[in-house]
Amino acid sequence: HSSEVSFDLPISADNIFLLARGSQSHGTVNIETSETGDDIKVHVTVSYFDRDILKPGAKVCLIQRKNGGVGVGIFTRNWIGRKWRGSELYFDTTVVIPRSAHGDKIRHISGLETDFSNSPHYIGDLQGLIDFQYLNIKTSNALIHAESVRATQGTFSSSNGPIEGIFNTSDHLFLKTTNARIKVDVGLQNDDTRVTSLKLSTTNNKLEANVNLVSSSKTGGRYTTAASTTNAPLRLNFPASPVNSSLKLSATTSNSPASISLHPSYEGSFQLSTTQFLPELLRRDVEDPSGKGRERKVSVDYVNRRSLKGSVSWSDNEGPGSITLRSTNAHVSLEL
Repeated sequence: HSSEVSFDLPISADNIFLLARGSQSHGTVNIETSETGDDIKVHVTVSYFDRDILKPGAKVCLIQRKNGGVGVGIFTRNWIGRKWRGSELYFDTTVVIPRSAHGDKIRHISGLETDFSNSPHYIGDLQGLIDFQYLNIKTSNALIHAESVRATQGTFSSSNGPIEGIFNTSDHLFLKTTNARIKVDVGLQNDDTRVTSLKLSTTNNKLEANVNLVSSSKTGGRYTTAASTTNAPLRLNFPASPVNSSLKLSATTSNSPASISLHPSYEGSFQLSTTQFLPELLRRDVEDPSGKGRERKVSVDYVNRRSLKGSVSWSDNEGPGSITLRSTNAHVSLEL
């Protein structure tokens, strides 16, 4: 059996939110776009085996916050005792955001947040169509997948569920889970008026990210990245980076290999450390990314069996960047 309900939320609201409470409030959340419409539509379908299971208390309703936020809440009772098949409820929630009426413009949303548990989130191909001032996606024991999404400030958190897809920001992006993989492509845009930051965090599983650094002026830009996992490989790749930019990066894991591949434009210091193995520095034969024909200078200041320090620059001055890469009981490598 199934029942459904729909809500229209004002697209001009400062804060739009969806939340679920109760041990039976699990399901799936989809965020997508449509070509037409003046409001954000939220459609909820609940599936169940036994009609009587809804009677004790399952409610989907419009809710408001004192600060002006408007949203949809899913509320079920907290089940006591052993669950049986007929007691299960499954909520399929779809958020549809209309595109701008002007085809060449991006629809701007002030804020959207979700707060669910045991509910995977699927975000459609929103890049270039929808731009969030802030986007806060929260779930547990479930996947977060984004075909492509952009938020000035974005936080995506789960536990025991992977995070994957394409994420873009011009201010701050935080991707966090535990005991599950992070595999993402990230775009960090910067206009040199503030630092654009990225934080990636998981435990006991792989962390893989391609991070593209982009500057609105084509050169310069300030970026920070922190990435951490435990007991699993870590791999970061920087395919794009502006000339004369600053990247400060810290990456750590334990008991597994860790590697970073930098864009040729990187200038600054680097420090690699591990136990049991010699850190590895790989130098590619690359041309000056500025097109001026400069010669790259790479110096290694200190090496022992557990650590390596050095710097790289396209001039006589030391660059503004800094790279720190750490692991234990496994190889670490940096590719310049």
